[in-house]
Amino acid sequence: MAENCINGQKVQGYSIAGEIVSGMAYDGNVVYSRVVDFGLKANCVACWEASTGDLVDLTGNGHTAVNQGGAVYDSDKAAIYFNGQENSMYKVASTDMLHMHNDDGSNISFTMELIAARKIAQPAYVFTKKGQYHEYGFFWYDNLYGFWGKDESNKSVYGYVHGSTLPSHEFHHIVYTRNAEEPFLKQYINGLETDMQYINFDIPSLMHNDGTLNIGTNTQGFKHFNGWFKQLAIWKNRALTAEEVAALYNGGNPLKYQDF
Repeated sequence: MAENCINGQKVQGYSIAGEIVSGMAYDGNVVYSRVVDFGLKANCVACWEASTGDLVDLTGNGHTAVNQGGAVYDSDKAAIYFNGQENSMYKVASTDMLHMHNDDGSNISFTMELIAARKIAQPAYVFTKKGQYHEYGFFWYDNLYGFWGKDESNKSVYGYVHGSTLPSHEFHHIVYTRNAEEPFLKQYINGLETDMQYINFDIPSLMHNDGTLNIGTNTQGFKHFNGWFKQLAIWKNRALTAEEVAALYNGGNPLKYQDF
């Protein structure tokens, strides 16, 4: 807690995880005003939220998610429900912004944030993006879940927790970050870092593909997700810090894009 002085009177202010709270003196009393600026919109190239009753990319970058017919809005949970069937999914056309690589082939920093709840404990993919040879996404098996990718030589990279499970019927805030300067993929579950997976080869090739981004399934037409989906956000050229991930989680009330 820090003390500041406005017009000769002491007011209190503090900053936690990017949140700025300031006080103003008025008629001898301290009146607190809340000013929040997390600075998290920078480099966020896509953020699909279900809060509008559909999946809409709120960044303005034009990543339109097209319902294939079987996904529905669940107003009780304020989320999109996927029933585990083939057409229960959204498709998003590829853009350069969704290619997680640099044009010169060098490593890139990125962050992927997912908020979802599983209904039935069955192997599934919550989202995937796949080109002819390259793919990446998030898989959710019974006791294994995490980020996954594969390049043209069939090398795969994972960032996961094995032998653990995320309870069904509960929303979980899941974040993966990769700093281009470090050979690690970090995993955060509900605001806390839970895994750091060493990557023994470069990521760019597997992250560069022009395939469709599918939400609610993988790209082979099986292992469809049965559960609820609230948000998927992607940052390019930015690996969020542990403090920024904690700010996103916001004590169990994850930030929406408008609050980034």
